[in-house]
Amino acid sequence: KLKVVIFAGGCFWCAANNFYSLKGVKEVYSGYASGDVFFPTYAQVKTGETGHRESIFIYYNEEEVTYRELIIAFFENIDPFDGDGQFIDRGTNYQTAVFTDDDDQIELFYRAKTYIETNYHEEVKVRLLPNVVFFLAEEDHQEFSLKNRDRFLEEEIKSGRDKFKGIKIE
Repeated sequence: KLKVVIFAGGCFWCAANNFYSLKGVKEVYSGYASGDVFFPTYAQVKTGETGHRESIFIYYNEEEVTYRELIIAFFENIDPFDGDGQFIDRGTNYQTAVFTDDDDQIELFYRAKTYIETNYHEEVKVRLLPNVVFFLAEEDHQEFSLKNRDRFLEEEIKSGRDKFKGIKIE
Protein backbone atom coordinates (compact mmCIF):
# COMPACT_ATOMS: atom_id res chain seq x y z
CA LYS A 1 0.00 0.00 0.00
CA LEU A 2 1.90 3.03 -1.23
CA LYS A 3 1.11 6.45 0.16
CA VAL A 4 2.63 9.88 -0.33
CA VAL A 5 3.79 12.64 1.96
CA ILE A 6 5.32 16.04 1.16
CA PHE A 7 7.59 17.78 3.66
CA ALA A 8 9.52 21.04 3.39
CA GLY A 9 12.52 20.85 5.70
CA GLY A 10 14.92 23.49 4.47
CA CYS A 11 17.55 22.37 1.98
CA PHE A 12 16.02 19.44 0.11
CA TRP A 13 19.38 17.65 -0.12
CA CYS A 14 19.52 17.49 3.67
CA ALA A 15 15.83 16.81 4.18
CA ALA A 16 15.83 13.92 1.69
CA ASN A 17 18.98 12.39 3.17
CA ASN A 18 17.15 11.62 6.41
CA PHE A 19 14.62 9.36 4.69
CA TYR A 20 16.66 7.25 2.24
CA SER A 21 17.47 4.55 4.78
CA LEU A 22 14.10 4.34 6.53
CA LYS A 23 12.53 0.92 6.07
CA GLY A 24 9.31 1.26 4.09
CA VAL A 25 10.37 4.43 2.27
CA LYS A 26 10.35 3.46 -1.39
CA GLU A 27 11.27 6.72 -3.16
CA VAL A 28 12.29 10.22 -2.11
CA TYR A 29 12.18 13.03 -4.65
CA SER A 30 13.50 16.58 -4.28
CA GLY A 31 11.44 19.41 -5.65
CA TYR A 32 9.35 22.49 -5.04
CA ALA A 33 5.96 23.06 -3.45
CA SER A 34 3.54 25.87 -2.60
CA GLY A 35 4.68 28.53 -5.04
CA ASP A 36 3.15 30.54 -7.85
CA VAL A 37 5.33 29.42 -10.78
CA PHE A 38 4.56 26.29 -12.79
CA PHE A 39 7.58 24.06 -13.40
CA PRO A 40 10.03 26.32 -11.56
CA THR A 41 13.77 25.88 -11.86
CA TYR A 42 16.24 25.70 -9.00
CA ALA A 43 17.61 29.10 -10.04
CA GLN A 44 14.11 30.62 -9.84
CA VAL A 45 13.25 29.06 -6.48
CA LYS A 46 16.62 30.02 -4.99
CA THR A 47 15.74 33.71 -5.49
CA GLY A 48 12.93 33.31 -2.96
CA GLU A 49 10.54 35.10 -5.30
CA THR A 50 8.44 32.16 -6.53
CA GLY A 51 6.81 31.33 -3.19
CA HIS A 52 8.04 27.74 -3.49
CA ARG A 53 9.67 25.86 -0.65
CA GLU A 54 12.38 23.30 -1.31
CA SER A 55 10.48 20.12 -0.49
CA ILE A 56 10.63 16.35 -0.60
CA PHE A 57 8.02 13.96 -1.95
CA ILE A 58 8.10 10.56 -0.26
CA TYR A 59 6.47 7.35 -1.47
CA TYR A 60 6.16 4.95 1.42
CA ASN A 61 4.59 1.60 2.16
CA GLU A 62 2.25 2.16 5.11
CA GLU A 63 2.54 -1.53 6.05
CA GLU A 64 6.27 -1.05 6.66
CA VAL A 65 6.48 2.51 7.99
CA THR A 66 3.73 4.63 9.48
CA TYR A 67 3.00 8.28 8.89
CA ARG A 68 3.64 8.75 12.62
CA GLU A 69 7.20 7.44 12.15
CA LEU A 70 7.70 9.73 9.15
CA ILE A 71 6.44 12.86 10.93
CA ILE A 72 8.68 12.06 13.90
CA ALA A 73 11.69 11.62 11.58
CA PHE A 74 10.82 14.92 9.92
CA PHE A 75 10.59 16.88 13.18
CA GLU A 76 13.70 15.26 14.67
CA ASN A 77 15.83 16.36 11.72
CA ILE A 78 14.82 20.01 11.46
CA ASP A 79 14.88 22.96 13.81
CA PRO A 80 11.12 23.25 14.40
CA PHE A 81 11.54 26.58 16.21
CA ASP A 82 13.01 28.43 13.22
CA GLY A 83 10.35 30.08 11.07
CA ASP A 84 12.73 31.86 8.70
CA GLY A 85 14.54 28.92 7.13
CA GLN A 86 16.86 26.19 8.35
CA PHE A 87 20.36 26.73 9.65
CA ILE A 88 22.32 28.98 7.24
CA ASP A 89 19.64 28.59 4.56
CA ARG A 90 17.37 31.59 5.03
CA GLY A 91 14.23 32.79 3.28
CA THR A 92 10.82 31.57 2.25
CA ASN A 93 12.26 28.90 -0.04
CA TYR A 94 13.80 27.20 3.03
CA GLN A 95 10.85 27.52 5.41
CA THR A 96 9.46 24.31 6.86
CA ALA A 97 6.01 22.90 6.20
CA VAL A 98 3.98 19.71 6.21
CA PHE A 99 1.55 19.39 3.31
CA THR A 100 -1.57 17.30 3.82
CA ASP A 101 -5.35 17.24 3.61
CA ASP A 102 -5.64 13.89 5.38
CA ASP A 103 -7.46 14.18 8.73
CA ASP A 104 -5.37 11.45 10.40
CA GLN A 105 -2.13 13.08 9.23
CA ILE A 106 -3.33 16.48 10.41
CA GLU A 107 -4.08 15.01 13.85
CA LEU A 108 -0.62 13.43 14.04
CA PHE A 109 0.99 16.73 13.00
CA TYR A 110 -0.78 18.53 15.85
CA ARG A 111 0.10 15.79 18.33
CA ALA A 112 3.78 16.09 17.43
CA LYS A 113 3.61 19.89 17.53
CA THR A 114 1.94 19.88 20.95
CA TYR A 115 4.43 17.34 22.29
CA ILE A 116 7.37 19.46 21.14
CA GLU A 117 5.96 22.72 22.45
CA THR A 118 5.08 21.14 25.81
CA ASN A 119 8.45 19.44 26.27
CA TYR A 120 10.72 22.12 24.80
CA HIS A 121 8.72 25.20 25.95
CA GLU A 122 9.04 26.94 22.62
CA GLU A 123 6.66 27.64 19.74
CA VAL A 124 6.90 25.28 16.76
CA LYS A 125 7.11 27.35 13.56
CA VAL A 126 6.49 24.52 11.08
CA ARG A 127 3.43 25.34 8.97
CA LEU A 128 0.69 22.87 8.19
CA LEU A 129 -0.44 23.55 4.64
CA PRO A 130 -2.93 21.88 2.30
CA ASN A 131 -1.66 19.44 -0.27
CA VAL A 132 -0.22 21.19 -3.30
CA VAL A 133 1.22 20.43 -6.68
CA PHE A 134 4.77 19.15 -6.29
CA PHE A 135 7.26 20.05 -9.00
CA LEU A 136 10.21 17.75 -9.44
CA ALA A 137 13.62 19.43 -9.17
CA GLU A 138 16.23 18.96 -11.85
CA GLU A 139 17.93 15.56 -12.07
CA ASP A 140 21.19 16.71 -10.46
CA HIS A 141 19.25 17.39 -7.22
CA GLN A 142 17.76 13.87 -7.02
CA GLU A 143 19.51 11.63 -4.49
CA PHE A 144 22.16 14.33 -4.19
CA SER A 145 23.56 13.14 -0.85
CA LEU A 146 23.91 9.60 -2.19
CA LYS A 147 25.50 10.52 -5.54
CA ASN A 148 27.73 13.36 -4.26
CA ARG A 149 28.64 12.24 -0.74
CA ASP A 150 31.75 14.39 -0.27
CA ARG A 151 30.11 17.57 -1.54
CA PHE A 152 26.99 16.86 0.50
CA LEU A 153 29.03 16.41 3.69
CA GLU A 154 30.85 19.70 2.98
CA GLU A 155 27.50 21.48 2.54
CA GLU A 156 26.13 19.87 5.69
CA ILE A 157 29.13 21.12 7.68
CA LYS A 158 28.88 24.64 6.18
CA SER A 159 25.18 24.76 7.03
CA GLY A 160 25.64 23.78 10.66
CA ARG A 161 23.35 20.77 10.37
CA ASP A 162 26.19 18.39 11.20
CA LYS A 163 26.27 19.76 14.77
CA PHE A 164 22.49 19.87 15.16
CA LYS A 165 21.42 17.42 17.83
CA GLY A 166 17.74 17.75 16.98
CA ILE A 167 14.81 17.16 19.21
CA LYS A 168 13.42 13.83 20.37
CA ILE A 169 9.79 12.76 20.27
CA GLU A 170 8.64 9.76 22.26
